[in-house]
Amino acid sequence: MKKILPVLLAVLPFFLGAQTDTSLLKDYSERISARQKLEMAQDLRKAASLQLPLLLEQNGRLIEFAGFLNGFPRYRITSNLTAAHTTSTSPVWNGGSAGLNLSGNGVILGIWDGGPVRTTHQEYAGRVTITDGTSNISNHATHVAGTMIASGIDALAKGMSPQATLFSNNWDDDNSEMANMVLNGMSISNHSYGFISGWYYNFRGDSKWVWFGDTTLSTTEDYGFGAYTWDSEQWDSIAFLAQDYLIVKSAGNDRGEGPATQPVSHWLWNGGDWVLSSAVRPRDGGTLGYDCVPWHGVAKNILTIGAVSDIPGGYQQPSDVVHAGFSGSGPADDGRIKPDIVANGTGLYSSVSSSDTVYGSSTGTSMSSPNASGSAGLLVEHWRNLTGNANLAAATLKGLIIHTASEAGSTPGPDYKFGWGLLNTTKAALLMSENADNGFDFNIRQTNIVNGQTITIPVYTNGTEPLLATICWTDPPSPVYGQIVNDRTPMLINDLDLRLINSTGDIYYTWKLDPDNPANAAIQADNIVDNVEKVEAGLPDPQETWFVQVSHKGTLLNELPQNFSLIISGIMPAPTASAWVGETSNEWNTITNWNNGRPSVVTDVIIPGSAPNMPTLSANAYANNVTFNDGASLLGNNYLNISGDALIEREISNELYHYVSSPVAAATAGNVFPLSTFLRFYDETHPSAQWVNIYQNDIMQPTKGYAAFIPGITGSQTTATFTGLLNDGPFTINGLTFTSNSSPNYDGYNLVGNPYPSAIDLESSSLLRTNLDATAYFWDPSLNAEAGGYATWTIGATGTNGGSRYIPVAQGFFVKVSGVGENGSLNFDNDVRTHSTRPFYKNEPANLLRILVSGDNLADETVIRFADGATPAFDGEFDAWKLQNYGVNQLYTRGQDDIQLALNAFRDADQFPVVPVNYRVSSSGEFNLEVSGIQTFAENLPVVLLDLKMNYRQDLRINNKYRFFSDQGDDENRFAIAFGTLSVPESDFTDFTVYYDGSTIQVNFSNPTNAMLEVIDINGKVLKVAEIKGSNSYSIPADFASGVYIMKVNTGKNSSVKKLVIR
Repeated sequence: MKKILPVLLAVLPFFLGAQTDTSLLKDYSERISARQKLEMAQDLRKAASLQLPLLLEQNGRLIEFAGFLNGFPRYRITSNLTAAHTTSTSPVWNGGSAGLNLSGNGVILGIWDGGPVRTTHQEYAGRVTITDGTSNISNHATHVAGTMIASGIDALAKGMSPQATLFSNNWDDDNSEMANMVLNGMSISNHSYGFISGWYYNFRGDSKWVWFGDTTLSTTEDYGFGAYTWDSEQWDSIAFLAQDYLIVKSAGNDRGEGPATQPVSHWLWNGGDWVLSSAVRPRDGGTLGYDCVPWHGVAKNILTIGAVSDIPGGYQQPSDVVHAGFSGSGPADDGRIKPDIVANGTGLYSSVSSSDTVYGSSTGTSMSSPNASGSAGLLVEHWRNLTGNANLAAATLKGLIIHTASEAGSTPGPDYKFGWGLLNTTKAALLMSENADNGFDFNIRQTNIVNGQTITIPVYTNGTEPLLATICWTDPPSPVYGQIVNDRTPMLINDLDLRLINSTGDIYYTWKLDPDNPANAAIQADNIVDNVEKVEAGLPDPQETWFVQVSHKGTLLNELPQNFSLIISGIMPAPTASAWVGETSNEWNTITNWNNGRPSVVTDVIIPGSAPNMPTLSANAYANNVTFNDGASLLGNNYLNISGDALIEREISNELYHYVSSPVAAATAGNVFPLSTFLRFYDETHPSAQWVNIYQNDIMQPTKGYAAFIPGITGSQTTATFTGLLNDGPFTINGLTFTSNSSPNYDGYNLVGNPYPSAIDLESSSLLRTNLDATAYFWDPSLNAEAGGYATWTIGATGTNGGSRYIPVAQGFFVKVSGVGENGSLNFDNDVRTHSTRPFYKNEPANLLRILVSGDNLADETVIRFADGATPAFDGEFDAWKLQNYGVNQLYTRGQDDIQLALNAFRDADQFPVVPVNYRVSSSGEFNLEVSGIQTFAENLPVVLLDLKMNYRQDLRINNKYRFFSDQGDDENRFAIAFGTLSVPESDFTDFTVYYDGSTIQVNFSNPTNAMLEVIDINGKVLKVAEIKGSNSYSIPADFASGVYIMKVNTGKNSSVKKLVIR
């Protein structure tokens, strides 16, 4: 094979990434012109010696000798055989329905043909320039020019770009002239010609068929059909050097050419002369009519146009598009899609060369090609109008035309007859306008990819049209090709890949055809041959975030960037800001839960703490910056892809302590709190100084609790802002200790925290405790008129002082290791997380009594509960220790061995019939005691409040409220709750009295009595038993501690009890 510019690839490394390099292009034009003239002079001498015809005109088609290839003569021939509605061009004209008023004004188009255009025709007089000096006017060129630029003096002959200008050239020196005319401002050129290929009838004027195939390469198929050759490489080289210039080429009219019956005597070239043959050779395109686009038409970087019948009423559906039977069909030998698109090519009415006012009709891909090139001129004009005269890359123009082509054929996607479909100028122009309306670089992007790069672009679906993406790039010319019929070696140099990826990670691939089965429908798969890739994803729901991904295989040529154009439709701008309203549900991806649409990658999101529903993610979602106001919560944040920052706010009351934890990773103390903040963690192992300061550069560890104190104006608040990666997944808190080296009040307690951006549920079965009591302890600074106090929640039971099973975002809390020397641990995973905002104590467990004392802005609470397995001693799974705030009044119960409890659980009334209730008073006043939960006990179980100071009892089933006065310094052991038989009223009969005389207990009867006497302490323990036989009185040594005791007398017929206080 002959090579035109071996120097071209040497200069490509310096050109990659540019648009049009004028110096290289000029050099190319000069070199190729000199080379072509020298070769043509040699070929003309050889043709003369062989008496070959040089110029013919048959049936309106111009035929001209074009040299030799591999010793075989080549002839150029026009592609006619004897629009604007079909290709949706007319709506963009002045006054058209699209409102764009385009005419091609200011756009320079080019035409290369068998001769020059009649420049004086009334349709374009003054707008055509013959640039190569030729003078033998061509009827074919004049007709093509009218289709491109006729002004419409005869309305039926109006061209596609009726105000464009035109450079007219003879095809003899097309390659050199094309490069040169680009330097003079030409944007698009039309080429409605090609080399005679395969069968041609009556070439020698003897009514015989001639077969133009190279018999040294194949005796049955013309090698030139579908082959990437020197001709294709030349045009790809020009396109690569001038990347703002688009070459538009007819697909040719070879399909079905050949004798109707065979064998038939026909001519062929034997390398030195025409000889007759009767060998059987298939018609061009074979039985199915494929693989009949020859030579230049399979170049990678051009736009190859096939022909279809006219659609007078305009396109409505794919079946409207009827393939012209003569129009060349692909594939290219390596499987590339050719033609690229189709346009009207039958019966086109246009100017002819016989006079300045004459018109005629013609058919062929010669007519479909100027239909497309003229329409493309309108798109160049529109781009310049929108951008202020910026150049439009040829890859963008080609990609846009392919992207917006109307579906044709019987199956979705491209095929080898219609290419990517029917030209739709209006749709292409309107997509340009949409791109401009959205600020440019939105629907249409001209960019590049560097070696090794993967580009990912988020897009936001509009839900009203299919989601489509197309990439097109001007590929470097391929210097490697052989002389093998149907060589499947890809001619692609830089193989770019396009994908659409939805939020669930599903990948949508580009269309791909099978050259070995050309009639098969296109499939969506990896395409390794085309430098246009188009991906279709159907009609997604509105406001979905998808991703356009562009990458490349292997190594880019010379490891330098490759320009490409990306066209996307079916998208709209994502909101830059949107706030959660949560009115519909808690589902993040429900559009109506947002005030400005579903967020995407560019959206700044605010989640207010007051929303009726908090968001939950069950599928991938996207945001830029996300701010969680105080009280906001999020579940499923493992699905949330945040491109900016996540910020979680917590309002901290100044001058009060708060227990906090970090819901984000790697938050530094100084970025969360003001520098004046006192921030401490709790070291249980230290014997005295358990609270340890941390400083501004220290990392707040997830799951670790901290005590925060912010100086400031009392009553004001400061916003603590946790910024970082939202915590997610499993967490394990190890190393929780019980060292027993300090006051028992501090031993075994470890300050931990909720690590998540949501509440956690202490009752979740996924929260696993090892060697830990069942109670969590929370410091609530709002209790007791902001003097603070501890709330609790005991798993499986209830809480005190507002303590809940639900631990809020950024909340720290204490847990207690069960035994001295044990190591405790706490395990979380996402299953412990919740949005619950249910009121506390909505459903109390059975047999649970809640006691609240309040007054003077102070309040405290304690709980008594019956539970199977519990005992009067401390049970880590049932009881909660009382953590005291010694600065305010405190309420608690006492269990066995006088332990102080916030929640006191035991088996039943028989096990612990009288429960001491202590109230320590720091400031005197009048207080209200209120009991709730009595209804959760058996109806026949008496529940009585004992006020030991006032020697008063009150049946709580009758009245659950009690008002009392207490002085600072009063005995804490003031109250008791009595259950069952020990709570029945004292006997009303007068034959039984009891008193304490300072040393003994005296029991007196009015009559001699036989009875059993028992002394029982307040915990129900029988301390002494005595038998009375016919006596009126009985003395018992008072060797008991101060406290309340029950004296029980059983006569056998009845029993009576009386209370006794020993001081």
